[in-house]
Amino acid sequence: LLTVLVGNAVYGRVTYWLMEWQLIGHVVLAGLGTYVLLRWLGTTVAAALAGATVYEVGAFFASQTQHLGAVSGAGWLPWLLAALYRVEKRRDWSAAALAAVVLALMILPGFPPTYLPALVFGPLLYLQWMWQRNPRWQWRPHARALGLLCAVVALALLLTAVSWLPGYQVGKHSLATLRPPSQALDGLAPEAATSFFWPNLFNQLRGDYWLKENTTFLHLYQ
Repeated sequence: LLTVLVGNAVYGRVTYWLMEWQLIGHVVLAGLGTYVLLRWLGTTVAAALAGATVYEVGAFFASQTQHLGAVSGAGWLPWLLAALYRVEKRRDWSAAALAAVVLALMILPGFPPTYLPALVFGPLLYLQWMWQRNPRWQWRPHARALGLLCAVVALALLLTAVSWLPGYQVGKHSLATLRPPSQALDGLAPEAATSFFWPNLFNQLRGDYWLKENTTFLHLYQ
């Protein structure tokens, strides 16, 4: 929305130049958020800088620059985790409200593969932090923390409700609907895990989907 407002005010339209800066801005945002998160988790400055650099210029952002929604959502992921960590530590409504806004900023770009995993693994990390505070898992000390977590998700869904119906309607016209279901159901062969150490060792990057010129996918799995 900020990009649209600036574009209309300065150029009378949204320019590709502004879209590029929006993309760059979210990548920088991802690095800053990762640094803040790691520092809050107790790492050293050097470790936090290393982790922020790995996330910011790693394979995900390098291979997803054509997906503005993916980058715009992933840029807020470390901030969401930091906000959930703050909720667990402070256990007050102001921290929960802030976390809900950050989660909403992840959802509003409209790219479910980015925010749906965050809705699963974010609460799992939150539960881990709760367990670290009280390993005995007594119900009463954690009742407020669990209630705040539910409030964060509920408020974020309410804040983003305006985007649900348009997103559903646009999704039905997406080119992704033309892909064969087998791509989503089968995924990569198990031997693809070797690409972390020896790219394409078993020739698993085969077929029309894995052409040599498809550099984004080759970079991601190398």
